[in-house]
Amino acid sequence: VQAIRSEAFGLKDLGVFTIEAEMEAKDIQNAEIEIFKEIEKIKAGEISDLELVKVKNTIKFSYLSSIETAGGAAENLALFESYGDYRLGEEYLTKVEEVTADDIQKAAMEYLIPENVSILEYRPARDYEEGLSATMIEERIKTGLSMKTGEAMKPEMGKIEIKPAKSQQNQVSSRLASLPVKREKLSCGAGLVAKENHSLPLVSLGIYFKGGRVNETKENSGISQLVLKSSLKGTETKGATEIFNLLEVLGASVETVVEADYFGYQIKILSENWEEGLKVIADVVKNPVFHTDELEKEKRILSAEIVKSQDNMADYPVELFYRATFPDYPYGLNSLGDKDAIESLTPKK
Repeated sequence: VQAIRSEAFGLKDLGVFTIEAEMEAKDIQNAEIEIFKEIEKIKAGEISDLELVKVKNTIKFSYLSSIETAGGAAENLALFESYGDYRLGEEYLTKVEEVTADDIQKAAMEYLIPENVSILEYRPARDYEEGLSATMIEERIKTGLSMKTGEAMKPEMGKIEIKPAKSQQNQVSSRLASLPVKREKLSCGAGLVAKENHSLPLVSLGIYFKGGRVNETKENSGISQLVLKSSLKGTETKGATEIFNLLEVLGASVETVVEADYFGYQIKILSENWEEGLKVIADVVKNPVFHTDELEKEKRILSAEIVKSQDNMADYPVELFYRATFPDYPYGLNSLGDKDAIESLTPKK
């Protein structure tokens, strides 16, 4: 699976829980089976304390991020008003913290049942399976669920201190909401630009390096993207799964950015966990290990993103503009890279 996400969309009298995943067509059946296996684990009560902390921190992070802007805050007020009272939002995080593993199990047993499921498979025309029916899909899933599998390996969480999501709502005086920008020089020579904003319990951090497309050529176009994405898949002491789980437990998100003259990471994390989160990112930046198997996965994902980007009618014309404006300069290269160049890249490069 190249990407997977879940979302609960709820109105006052109607709710929909969705799981979306992207993968190669040949992996659809196995992915569907594994998704249903995870659902069955929840219905069986296999929810660890660590998983409960992780999901609560994830929800808290998502909610706080959604109200960072005036537009986002307005949308949330409208949502809670549709439930009956806009002030319900003031209790949201407290209610999330009160949820127990038994509550989750009970909800899963009531709602996540075969009778409520709809499955949509969106396949390329070349991978369309003639004669495929809903009954066949259902039988494949039932057969897969009946097969015994070994216990999944639980990732080691190292010595990271995990803090549960705090239930109190954030209240800060307007005097502290926005303070002046500070500039400092760190002992390593890097420049630090900091601006305190205490309006929400979130820390946003950008780690940027000189470079980006300006240092790329047609022969290695995409190497900046690949370096960043692959570095998140393993360090000298942590594997890809451990890094992913640590960031989720801490209530953090990491995005990679490649621009014309710089590239790096953009991190957002719950403020109570920012120090532990910084340790994880520092390890990624200072001690990356580019394993061949993980690199090959990222190459396939990046190549797929390049193809998909050509369907984006907002961004693709801009890319064509830069290509025409800078035909013989790196600024004209695709920000994601070139498929042939990416395919030629190796861990050594």
